[in-house]
Amino acid sequence: MEKAQEKIKNIIFDLGGVLLNIDYDKTVEAFRALGMADPEQAFSKEVQAGFFQEFEKGFISETVFVSEINKEFKDASPQEIMDAWCALLGDFPNQRFEYLKKLSKSYRLFLLSNTNIIHLKAFEKIIDKAIGWNNFLLLFEGIGYSHELNMRKPNADIFMKMMDKYNLQPAETCFIDDTDVHVATANSLGITAFHLTNGKEIWDILEGF
Repeated sequence: MEKAQEKIKNIIFDLGGVLLNIDYDKTVEAFRALGMADPEQAFSKEVQAGFFQEFEKGFISETVFVSEINKEFKDASPQEIMDAWCALLGDFPNQRFEYLKKLSKSYRLFLLSNTNIIHLKAFEKIIDKAIGWNNFLLLFEGIGYSHELNMRKPNADIFMKMMDKYNLQPAETCFIDDTDVHVATANSLGITAFHLTNGKEIWDILEGF
């Protein structure tokens, strides 16, 4: 990242698919196993039905979400539904943690994630087991969760909210996400944004531009 050291002061990371490993197919298959017809039409990385988006904006409670999803199944318990919903969440590799610690010595780090209260509880446990939740939080100056901000990517308002709250200048800010439409919005706002594709790591991007 030597070429951009004098320009970039802030780095905003997506969480799932960038820092935390995720696999949408696991939730799709878990929903299918519980009896949902064509779950990929309602939930995938590329497509999320309005109901899921509203949950990620915090407009639907955990109880209502589970109750509504349960209508798609015959005999699934609330816990089975939540387990299926969280099946996509993977691990948080220690190598990424060490790299973030290194970055935090030179840059202001932020997290901006489309998520929900059920996933938040689940990935807190995953990260706590891996490195300790407080150790993770200490890496970031600010964290924005869609369900707490009542807005989600790729809408520009969530980026502007983070920029205003933490006094970030677009020209001094880098953003990394695994979804191209999120990256496109950030770029349109003057942020230096990168699409992290499968098989790549955050250091492949940050050490290469």
